[in-house]
Amino acid sequence: MVFAIHIILQNDSGEILELDLDSQTTVFEVKCQIARLWYIPCSRQQVSLDGSDLSEDLPLAACCDGDCETLRLHVAETCEVMAKRVLTEDAARDTLHEWGFAVMRTVKNTHRSIAFHVRETLCANAETFVAKATSLIDVDEADRVNLRKEIGVLHRLAVHPNIVEYREIFPDDTGDILFSVTPYADGGNLLGVIAESRKMCRAVAEPVALTWIGQMLAGLQHLHCRGVVACDLNPSNLFLCDGLRRIRIGGIGVARIHSMCRTFDGAAADHSSPYMSPELLRN
Repeated sequence: MVFAIHIILQNDSGEILELDLDSQTTVFEVKCQIARLWYIPCSRQQVSLDGSDLSEDLPLAACCDGDCETLRLHVAETCEVMAKRVLTEDAARDTLHEWGFAVMRTVKNTHRSIAFHVRETLCANAETFVAKATSLIDVDEADRVNLRKEIGVLHRLAVHPNIVEYREIFPDDTGDILFSVTPYADGGNLLGVIAESRKMCRAVAEPVALTWIGQMLAGLQHLHCRGVVACDLNPSNLFLCDGLRRIRIGGIGVARIHSMCRTFDGAAADHSSPYMSPELLRN
């Protein structure tokens, strides 16, 4: 018999995560949810019930007594040293496939990150997304804990028409690669619009520019009211949708991720460094 189970997950820090899941959901699928919401790689999770570790292929129904509708599980993060994973296109494609995304093409590849145009594998006619894989190989454990907290803030941001929302944020099995999935912007970014206008020797019309500026300010007000600062507000992180009629602020949290990385991404900095604050450049 299939029934819903209310899962209460608690980690070593005392944080609580509650989920309503199908009784046939496996422990591994629960780990995938934890990886999305708490940013703990599946391979570093130990899920236990009453002190006993649960195998990944075990369905939740097998953990319940009778028709129990609530299940309390403990989640511990193992501290074992794992092999570092260098970011490559093949490694990123494999992880995206495991998480249900098929790569249509590579959009951009730099030393620090790779961006892909993807679609969900289970929905043939579904909307497409941009999946960005960012290397965290030289980010220490303390900064990864801080990063996990910031990802929690990004997940809780309310939807706004002028903010690019995160469809998914998850790590690979080692935790050395962070994946963020956001909606695909059909109009590209403002950097491309500026380059095209210069190429055509034609300025962006003033009413259009004023409309975009008004939308940007509305998006910034939404962020600031929630205690979030856009640390890397530059033309490459301003995306155009709906036939260039709407502008959306993207890259929220990305500057913070990059500031934690010890390796400076020169290719990405070429167009963004004029907009960066001294604090970010000094890390």
